[in-house]
Amino acid sequence: MSGNILVPDEVLKLAIEIENNGKEFYESMAIKVKEEDLKKLLGFLAQEEEKHRKVFKEMLENLGETEIVETYSGEYQAYMKALSDECVFTQKILKEKIERGFENPEQLLDFALRVEKDSIILYTEMKQHVLRNQSSLDKVVEEERKHFIMISELKNQYK
Repeated sequence: MSGNILVPDEVLKLAIEIENNGKEFYESMAIKVKEEDLKKLLGFLAQEEEKHRKVFKEMLENLGETEIVETYSGEYQAYMKALSDECVFTQKILKEKIERGFENPEQLLDFALRVEKDSIILYTEMKQHVLRNQSSLDKVVEEERKHFIMISELKNQYK
């Protein structure tokens, strides 16, 4: 990362990595679960992660001039680093969850809900602070919201 701020291309590379990790997670979990409805949802989510990865890759390839909006120097970098380290699909979290698995479908769905919610927060912050003119980012956020609802509805069926 560059010296003082997380620049737009780094933000997009981070988003691509998150989507790659998400795809790997959902594919791995889809293989492990027995419940057909859960397997189907996880397969769908893996495909969606790949779709989002392509959106971010295209945004990166077509990135023009951008402006970072901060109230103080370093604010955006610190915030995005905290979000990316703690809230979404990092390699560390991914490997741990794939290896340990989940005790039941509800735990898996709880984790998936957290990941989708954290992705919504991360991408909304990206839009607000650095990628303001990227309408395709709005579409990704809306799709993440739909995924959150789908996961929540399936989780309710397991209660």
